[in-house]
Amino acid sequence: MESQIWVVSTLLISIVLIVLTIVKLKFHPFLALLLASFFVGAMMGMGPLEMVNAIESGIGGTLGFLAAVIGLGTILGKMMEVSGAAERIGLTLQRCRWLSADVIMVLVGLICGITLFVEVGVVLLIPLAFSIAKKTNTSLLKLAIPLCTALMAVHCVVPPHPAALFVANKLGADIGTVIVYGLLVGLIASLVGGPLFLRLLGNRLPFKPVPAEFSNLDVREESTLPSLGATLFTVLLPIGLMLVKTVAELNMAKGGTLYTVLEFIGNPITAMFIAVFVAYYMLGIRRQMGMGVLLTHTENGFGSIANILLIIGAGGAFNAILKSSGLADSLAVILSNLDMHPILLA
Repeated sequence: MESQIWVVSTLLISIVLIVLTIVKLKFHPFLALLLASFFVGAMMGMGPLEMVNAIESGIGGTLGFLAAVIGLGTILGKMMEVSGAAERIGLTLQRCRWLSADVIMVLVGLICGITLFVEVGVVLLIPLAFSIAKKTNTSLLKLAIPLCTALMAVHCVVPPHPAALFVANKLGADIGTVIVYGLLVGLIASLVGGPLFLRLLGNRLPFKPVPAEFSNLDVREESTLPSLGATLFTVLLPIGLMLVKTVAELNMAKGGTLYTVLEFIGNPITAMFIAVFVAYYMLGIRRQMGMGVLLTHTENGFGSIANILLIIGAGGAFNAILKSSGLADSLAVILSNLDMHPILLA
């Protein structure tokens, strides 16, 4: 009984330590997670070198797969940004007269959010919301809420975004299947959090006009944007390749040449690698961007993911300490004895 209390107390204190050091002491999450890792290791009786080795293996094991995919996804998102591909999707959907403005913003956020980090998507697509709000005399809130909801939903549950990719990788889930279900869940969540929310409570929201300083802010000239076909092909190519791998695993005998080829090109790293060079050509070189310009855009994009990679790596270290110290196994035994539904436990 005392050992169980010790295990639970150690875990709870480590979580409180992470929160307090980040919120109150303004530690970077990377440092806070490492501090919590050392704390758990010490409390569970791990030796100093054992803790260091566990942290090292945790960071390496976590980033070995994720760093490559996130890095390639960042390049793809950067090409969407600098080429105007995201605006092309928005302008095309804007012409669909049978869709309401809030549903259009959901679809824009959903499609563009596949390759864009949420904060980049907001900065890149909010001028489109400004433009529609100004033309239709619609409250900016009724456009911004669906857009941001969709961007956030995709960012949370659809690979190759970091959180969804990390969970799928740890659980050994097929990435293609996770993408399909993630997009479905993301669409439903976006429609509930956007259009449905506005239908139920939209009248209680104040009318928010476009800020005066942004009243003349317009999206890029349509003639300068890439074609819709090139845009959609680039965005959907990695998803298509990963789905081909999923279909092959479900319907083909393992070991054949074709199966091996499909497994190779459908691997998330390979699929994203292929998509990056397609994006370089379709959204860059064809539009008179030289390799020097593409290199600059690529380097600029990498600066935004340093924080993400470090935090994910530190999370992997914390996870490794929980396992190596025996805390994870002890906690599993304690929780298995509770008469509680797994969803509630989670």
